[in-house]
Amino acid sequence: MKNYYFLLILILVILSLALIGYLSITSNKNKATSQNNSNSIFTAEKFCIAKGENNISSAEAYELALKSDCAQAGIVKEDCDCDSKSFICSFTVKAEKSGCNPICLVDLKTQKAQMDWRCVN
Repeated sequence: MKNYYFLLILILVILSLALIGYLSITSNKNKATSQNNSNSIFTAEKFCIAKGENNISSAEAYELALKSDCAQAGIVKEDCDCDSKSFICSFTVKAEKSGCNPICLVDLKTQKAQMDWRCVN
């Protein structure tokens, strides 16, 4: 009977180690896939970085948006949508202008923000 418990505990330990190893490999694989290109954008919840000379995070991009004419146009929402091809972080702006869907565009490379009203003609 003692051998049975020992065998059961051994099997549980081996399964636990296998699961931990699998999760570790999966996590590292996702990181490696994201970091292959030196000029890429890493995205996660509320976070993006332009990897290059002028690394800035989405939090820093948000601060730039708040100091720009975007904040004068309306309320800048905190969550950004990162475009990995243009290195632009887009923030929704709540502003009153009929027929428009305003956003604040922050260039993660140049660290410049500008308002884009995106109005329908």
